[in-house]
Amino acid sequence: AVARVDIHYSTDHGSNWLVVATNEPNDRTFDWAVPDGGTNVCLVRVTAWDAAGNSWSGFSGGFTTTDLSPPTVSVLWPGSGVTLVAGSTVDVTWRATDNVAVTRIDVEYSPNGGAGWGRIAEGLPNSGACRWVVPNMECEILLVRVTASDGAGYSASATSPAARIVRAN
Repeated sequence: AVARVDIHYSTDHGSNWLVVATNEPNDRTFDWAVPDGGTNVCLVRVTAWDAAGNSWSGFSGGFTTTDLSPPTVSVLWPGSGVTLVAGSTVDVTWRATDNVAVTRIDVEYSPNGGAGWGRIAEGLPNSGACRWVVPNMECEILLVRVTASDGAGYSASATSPAARIVRAN
């Protein structure tokens, strides 16, 4: 007779297994909230144990799970009240995370308080920074927006506080 069961899952075709539950009673049912994160290669393994410590494992067929969570992103620099010099080179920095992976970063600027946006860079890896040559203009309300995207097609954006651009003397 089966004394207890252990339940594990894998997101990599069974190369690695993560614990769902151990020492569960053999009542043929277990409610489990699948972790948030998309995969095309999920498996479940149930290991049954008898009172003598003998075991046997059964495996599910492969199935997919869907990523339902967008990334999160924040702009670290430029910060509030920063003055940039036209023509100078600066590093725009951000922090972006996702439950699976951030697959793309787009960076834009607005010299008019968000009424229109110009491209700084697009399709970047999530390195946390990109170089930018500040445009040769003056403006009092410069915003920088960073958009993080994931493989499921979700995206999130964050906009910096207002900075300004002045011309070099």
